[in-house]
Amino acid sequence: MDKYEQLEKITKLKEQGILSEEEFVREKANILNETDNLNESETSKELLKKVVEKTPMDKKKLKFFIIGIIILILISIGIIIPIIISKKNKDKIMKAGKNIIYVSFYDEIKNDLGKPLSTPDMQEFVKNNCEKSITDKILTKEAILCLFNNSEIIKKSIKSKQDELFFIKNESGLNEKYVDCILLSETTVAMNECSKFGIKLCSSDSMCQNNSKCTDYDGQQICTCKNGYTGNGIICKDIDECVSDTYTCDTNASCKNISGSYECECNNFYTGNGKTCIDIDECVNNTHSCKNGFKCSNIEKGYKCITETANILDKKLLIDKIEVTVAQFEECVNSKSCKRKNYHTKHESQNCNYGTKNNDFPMNCINYFGAKEYCEWKGMRLPTSEEWLFAAQGGTNNKYSGSDDINEVAWYSSNSKNKTHEVATKKANGYGIYDMSGNVQEWVENQSGVLYGGGFDSPVIMLEITSNIKTSLSNWDSFIGFRCVKSN
Repeated sequence: MDKYEQLEKITKLKEQGILSEEEFVREKANILNETDNLNESETSKELLKKVVEKTPMDKKKLKFFIIGIIILILISIGIIIPIIISKKNKDKIMKAGKNIIYVSFYDEIKNDLGKPLSTPDMQEFVKNNCEKSITDKILTKEAILCLFNNSEIIKKSIKSKQDELFFIKNESGLNEKYVDCILLSETTVAMNECSKFGIKLCSSDSMCQNNSKCTDYDGQQICTCKNGYTGNGIICKDIDECVSDTYTCDTNASCKNISGSYECECNNFYTGNGKTCIDIDECVNNTHSCKNGFKCSNIEKGYKCITETANILDKKLLIDKIEVTVAQFEECVNSKSCKRKNYHTKHESQNCNYGTKNNDFPMNCINYFGAKEYCEWKGMRLPTSEEWLFAAQGGTNNKYSGSDDINEVAWYSSNSKNKTHEVATKKANGYGIYDMSGNVQEWVENQSGVLYGGGFDSPVIMLEITSNIKTSLSNWDSFIGFRCVKSN
């Protein structure tokens, strides 16, 4: 048995536990000291190397060795495969679809905004095809989106999508680092693929504007316009609901467009939240401006001041508390019931009230026929002499209608400055009737042509209740007016 076989034998004995470590070392030394069969040039060190190389590997060490090899293989695969996948995904994104849209543009290219577009072709394209708000020859956020959205138009003879992308980058003056990711709008390649290249779409770095929202849809992260806006998610414009007639305001409200929505405001004379508006009753709320001798009557979209009537029970008579005003008479004119030939305006005489802004002044410069037309249009009539005198007395024995002091109740020659005054500005008589003394003389139903009450230019004696004058029925002097009555 040679020395190699001896060493192998004691090694097995050691592995089997028959030899201890100490015995193994001693036996090994004894064998190696027997050098009679070794070549003269072979040293003990070289012999030991041979023994070690021929000595079988420990089973545990072999196991660990194999595990180490497997780990190294897996690590290698983990590095290589993502690189392959990343390249495939990027290629897939780069080459698929027709319209490519720049995604992560704003933060990266904001320093380039405002610079000239690099080529005449692009300048012309932006001018003719992009939004009107885009400046003709300047690189703007909108211009870049327009160029990317319409790359098929501007790429001309470029063949591949990748070449097309580089064409757009180079022609628009964008550095390659700006294009971290692109979105394919006509394919199902998800926008979340972009996140593999460092783009966080639904975050502060998102391409979505303030008027759009980033959402996850069927595994894709996409920009969609918020309610009240319209667009492709990249560019969202406010919807003017008031113009597009998509609002739901009350019929008595107006639509007011605001960013992303609209507001409803109730029209004048209505109150509410805009969705529901109800008519304001100015008469109940006491927000009307009706003056003495008038009463407030609520109507749709406002109110109307109508002449109050005094109810004289003894005569079963309703009589106007005020002389007919310019505003009231104008309604009759507008209805074409009062003929122009029966009254005069300020154009015929400067003292005539019709045609001025004195709406609450008495309607003067009117003849008997014009007064009669108006009263009949209202469903009333001129008072008889007896009715007028009874109403003027007011249930008292005063010298003038409402007082013995003429200045309390009448406008006449001494205080009128030779002109008419607004009705119901002096004291009323006992029946609540105004101006039956002074301001204008009044027609009564009498074919002889009789005027009662005195006017703004009359001396005090003419203002006594029983005073009257006779005149032509066609007289239209500025001191002449009237009021109406109705049998009750």
